[in-house]
Amino acid sequence: MNIPSHADAFEVLCLQIAADGRDAALLGDSADRARKAARPFAVGSKCPDFYFEFPLSGTPFLDVTLLYGSIEPGTRIDSPAAEGTGAMLDFYAGLGPDYDDAC
Repeated sequence: MNIPSHADAFEVLCLQIAADGRDAALLGDSADRARKAARPFAVGSKCPDFYFEFPLSGTPFLDVTLLYGSIEPGTRIDSPAAEGTGAMLDFYAGLGPDYDDAC
């Protein structure tokens, strides 16, 4: 059985948002840029939560937020936008159950 990666699951969500001509109406020209920027952040053994934000009026665009429930020590994000975040990711990974509301 082929299990999709978290990045693949993210791509499927993006395709669903853009289906049936919604891409231009809701996302404008930002969909590809948002997909490329967010894809490397889909890391960890547990799939992060993906939040998509787009305006219901005005100029269309797409913002993507990823929230990590928990990550393992040593988790890294392969993106220039995440450069220098290794120590922060390790700190977050070590918070443990006393901080279960941190994300």
